[in-house]
Amino acid sequence: MSAHSAGRNGSSFASSISLLSIMLFTVLGTTILRPVIDLNLNRAGLTKTYIGANGVMWELGCFLAALLLVRGLRRWGQRTLLAVCLSLLPLLILATPPLLPTPFLFPLRFALGFLTTLVCLACITGSVVASGKENHGTALCVITASATGAKALGSAMVRQVGIDGYGPFLLAGMSVGLGLLLLASLRNGAPKGGLGPQRSPLACAKVSPFALGTLVILAFCAGACRAAFFTFLPIYATGIGFRPEDGALLLAVAFAGAVILSVPIGRLGDRFGHGRMLVLVMLVVIAASIPLVAPVTGLPWLMVMVFVIGGGFSTTRDLGQAVWSCRHPEPENVIAHLSFWAGLGAVVGVLGTGVFMDLWGPLAFGAAVIGGGVLIMIMAASTDPRALKVDEDTERDMDPLVGANKILFDD
Repeated sequence: MSAHSAGRNGSSFASSISLLSIMLFTVLGTTILRPVIDLNLNRAGLTKTYIGANGVMWELGCFLAALLLVRGLRRWGQRTLLAVCLSLLPLLILATPPLLPTPFLFPLRFALGFLTTLVCLACITGSVVASGKENHGTALCVITASATGAKALGSAMVRQVGIDGYGPFLLAGMSVGLGLLLLASLRNGAPKGGLGPQRSPLACAKVSPFALGTLVILAFCAGACRAAFFTFLPIYATGIGFRPEDGALLLAVAFAGAVILSVPIGRLGDRFGHGRMLVLVMLVVIAASIPLVAPVTGLPWLMVMVFVIGGGFSTTRDLGQAVWSCRHPEPENVIAHLSFWAGLGAVVGVLGTGVFMDLWGPLAFGAAVIGGGVLIMIMAASTDPRALKVDEDTERDMDPLVGANKILFDD
């Protein structure tokens, strides 16, 4: 290997580490922030509908940021975009406490979701591009695993610092602010300049519409299953007779599965094929999910099951994105577009699973998990990666994807 190649690889690795660190500090800070806001609103005696409507503002900000991500990267560049967002975020976080009991919290929370998503997605796409096409599955799974760990740490810190006063908001602001310090070591490698003509996200030169359609459905189902599983697992456990503490333990085990299994699954996907690996993972997840529809399983065996399911569902979206992103000259567009559908699927999956469990009881949770796993497996088996190969010169001229993304915010 030449000295030039070695230097370039070293620079890419350093850039990936810096971007990943910025993202993790941002995730940690916002993980502290979100439950603190909700718990303060609940303590103030506001209705659950009001709290839910306020939380939706964050999600709307995420969607808008996702839609504007690629445009912002190309117009201003990665470094400038991150610098602006990371400068504004701590200021908005520290401005939150006096606005908690007022209607001004709604636009503030929208802005927080918007800026947080821009930061995280800019870091994610930059890290994936720097990792090289042969490592997309591994890079995406490493990001998912590390973000899940940051969320677990942030949740634990809320219990320690409490929800009173400026303490938790100051801690969240400092965590996000640390990311701004890391920009000094980051080069501006993101594309910059004018945009080409805006086209339909599914328009793509010489790429099979069927292959794109199956990937969209796969991403939608992956988001739905992951969000529904992590949201309703504790409720399912209590519904079949376990204590609330056992439900919390099962959720912790599922997150542990996501952290531990994501990286080796991503690595195997890069080596043996992302689509192939996704089919195998879904077969294992479906097999592990079957006892969920017959609640006679003891807690130890149930812990093993949710560990496997959590690890499997945490990688589905990443492997699906890697199928196409490693064949596309602009991976940030692919990640943005497919993750938008994963985010939409997360909303539908949570709402739909809740309705099913209200109608048919806790066993509907297991049926939803199995059904989603089967559909993901079918879509993965139906996608021909060769049909997703894109001619780089033609694709850059067309500029076909104006993407959207909600990755890391569907737990």
